[in-house]
Amino acid sequence: METFTRLLRYFGNFYKGTFIVWLIWVVFLDNNNLRTVWANYNKRVSLEADTLYYSRKIKEVKKERDEVFGDRRMVEKWAREKYRLRKPGEEVFLIVDENNRPLEKDDK
Repeated sequence: METFTRLLRYFGNFYKGTFIVWLIWVVFLDNNNLRTVWANYNKRVSLEADTLYYSRKIKEVKKERDEVFGDRRMVEKWAREKYRLRKPGEEVFLIVDENNRPLEKDDK
């Protein structure tokens, strides 16, 4: 019985020591250590936020494209308002309301 207790104490300490060494290895020394996992998690969250932002922007641009490029007059209006394009010798004034939207209505 005494040898069994010694054996149990030896292997208990062996497994505890092995577990501690393994834990230190996984948390600090491995290629997929805790710092790397945390950095990858933060990067994934950031990329998901970027994905949402750009998908909204794509929807806005598609909506704008559908509104503008169906009519030649609207293309000219869009180019003048968005990019401040003008004909030679011409001045362009864009009048907007307090929400920064053009005051004139579309003739659709």
